[in-house]
Amino acid sequence: MNNDPLLSCWIKIDRANKHLNDLIKAMEAFQHRYTQDFVADEESEPTIKIYRVRILEDIPANLSGYIGDVVHNLRSALDCLAVALIKRVDPTVGDDVLRDTYFPIAWDESGLSNERRTRFFNRVGAPVEKLIRRVQPYRGGKGHVLWQLEHLDITDKHRQIIPGLLNVSHITFYVMQPVNGNPISRPKYEPPFPLKDGDEICRVAFSEPNYNSSVHFQLEIAFNEPPFVVAKPVAITLKQFVYFVHRLIDIFREQFF
Repeated sequence: MNNDPLLSCWIKIDRANKHLNDLIKAMEAFQHRYTQDFVADEESEPTIKIYRVRILEDIPANLSGYIGDVVHNLRSALDCLAVALIKRVDPTVGDDVLRDTYFPIAWDESGLSNERRTRFFNRVGAPVEKLIRRVQPYRGGKGHVLWQLEHLDITDKHRQIIPGLLNVSHITFYVMQPVNGNPISRPKYEPPFPLKDGDEICRVAFSEPNYNSSVHFQLEIAFNEPPFVVAKPVAITLKQFVYFVHRLIDIFREQFF
């Protein structure tokens, strides 16, 4: 029998990683299906080409299920930690208390002092409370990602988390160099988010109107959940969540178990 008091935490994190890997595979399959195209607007100035996105397939709805599974397992891992911290002080604590136990995450610093969280801090003791307050699990704190995780989990309980297409993460131009050798100029442009069919990706100024070129774009799937997570790549953000939660539980293990 495994006597690790944090076993439930590790199981939840393993499940989060499993769902994250499934999500990444599903996103890669979507992107490999040629789901977006890009066209050059030939009605622009002779030496300027405006590239616009063509959305051929919407982001699959089932991606939201994978995202929800990742965030819910991570939130559950934190709640399992909170239960372990209470049982560490009182192994005989009743199930009624444990069912009402959550790792404290607040909207702001003052929220850590509300009635429910004060009851939790009284049960786990001052050293644990001190560490949690140092983590700052609220908006804008050191534990800002916990605040994001908390509200994504709440969102997923009530509706789909619907990501959007973020601006290109990579652009490659293959151009036959003009005779005069003048360089290509790519003016800065900030596309809207989320990208919609026909939105401008970028515009490129060539040194002469007659040119031979091909272009490769790569779009990213990003969160679109204001005000919690906006225009942040889904895979990278969830990996950050997993790392943060895993490291946080490790810190509590080192200090209290």
